Amino acid sequence: MSDTLTPLLPLYSVRVSRQEVIGVPENTHANAALVAAAEQLGQCDGYIVLAVDPQTGEVDAHGPYDGMAATLKADRLRHEFDEGGLTDVSVGVVRLHAAS
Repeated sequence: MSDTLTPLLPLYSVRVSRQEVIGVPENTHANAALVAAAEQLGQCDGYIVLAVDPQTGEVDAHGPYDGMAATLKADRLRHEFDEGGLTDVSVGVVRLHAAS
């Protein structure tokens, strides 16, 4: 086993035109999109929501949550950042693997 950590990447989000979106069809209702994103997440001990500010380099971690709660938290944070004019902050969900 390597001591080198691999980069953390969001499991389901993509950036398009400075907005974070969930990769589901455009005509899907918002609640259905959240459910679809949560179902795409794999097996783990929980999920962490990361918010990364590219201007300051600051990274905030929220959690752990179960899959649906993490998806809802990420969606709330995205809306809060957008409303605050912080559209460049990236929000994503990553798997948590507890130390064994």
